Formats: sequence, structure tokens, C-alpha cells
Amino acid sequence: VFSPKDDVLLPVPGLDLSFDGKITGRPAKDGANQKYDFWVRVVDDASQVKDRKFSISIKVAQLKITNPAGDTVPSGTVGEPYPEFTFTASGGIPPYTWYDDWGMLPGLGLDLSPTTGKLSGVPLKSGPYSFMVKVMGDPVLQGDKNIGYKTIRRIEIKSVPFEITTASPLSPGQKDSSYTATLSAHGGTPPYVWSLAP
Repeated sequence: VFSPKDDVLLPVPGLDLSFDGKITGRPAKDGANQKYDFWVRVVDDASQVKDRKFSISIKVAQLKITNPAGDTVPSGTVGEPYPEFTFTASGGIPPYTWYDDWGMLPGLGLDLSPTTGKLSGVPLKSGPYSFMVKVMGDPVLQGDKNIGYKTIRRIEIKSVPFEITTASPLSPGQKDSSYTATLSAHGGTPPYVWSLAP
């Protein structure tokens, strides 16, 4: 007999049964991807009793990476901060942990944050590259439903033209006075070595 002031905990983590026959709550992550069987009893005002067995399955949607829409991410430029891009996911059981599954990114000067899925860094070399992103949900749930993959078939790292960036003419000098001017360049492959052209 259910008391009007007490809810009854079900064997489903996070759910309970109220005296008026409502099953409510939010399924807890430690009960995910499981099926629960339990018996419920109802008693009427004349003390008649009826029991019935019920089942509830707590399902988990397949974890998947939801962006980018295609298989490419924004391009970057050698020596310049990458235009930060953050991967997102749905399904599985949060919180998510992100991985550079092929281990490609450090060699490109890029980093994938394990906690946020943010791709950032300063690209080191030009070219088109591919890499694979993996995301895993809370380890409370083991199995393929809590893992997602996405192959990024193209990230374009552009080269910067190798050129001298200091404007000419240089600042004027004064007779018998110290003179200093620093020349600068970008692109190519630092470090640079300066000399007079033939």
C-alpha cells in the first residue's frame, strides 16, 4: 500500500513511483543501457490488491561527432594562430573526452583539447592533411554506443610567401651617430640568416 506522502524508489536509478501511480525522475547515468524488471502493486479503497510485472529499458543514443557538416575543417596558415574550431557531439553519456586518434596533430603544430574538443595551435608546415577525431563518453558506460569517430579528410595549411616585410627606404642615419635598423621577414622556414645580396 502506498502512502500518499511517500514516493517509492524503483530499481531504475533516478526514477521513483508516486502514490498516485506516476513514474517520474531522470534516469541516472549508472543505469544506462540496461533493462529493469519490477513488480508494482495497487490497492483499492476496498483493500483489493493487484500486482503486475513491468519492464523499463534505459536506452542510450549512439555517441557521434556532430560537426563539421562535411569532412573538412577551417584552413590555417603556417606561423599564424589557427582559427580555433570546436568539435561537438551528441548521444552517449557526457562528459566527453576528445582524442587525436591518429596522433597527427602535434606534428602539425596543432592541439585537440581533451576536455572541450577545441582545435587550436600554430601550424608548422603547409599542405593538405587528414586526421581522425575520437570522442568517448563517461566510462560508467562501456561499449561502442559511448564512442564516436570522425575522419577529417582535409585540413589545408597554407604557406606564407617568403618575403622581406621591412619597408624601404630605411630610417635616415646621422653622420658620426650610432645607427640601428632591424630587418624582418616572414614565410619560408625560420630561423633566417641575413646577408648582402650579390
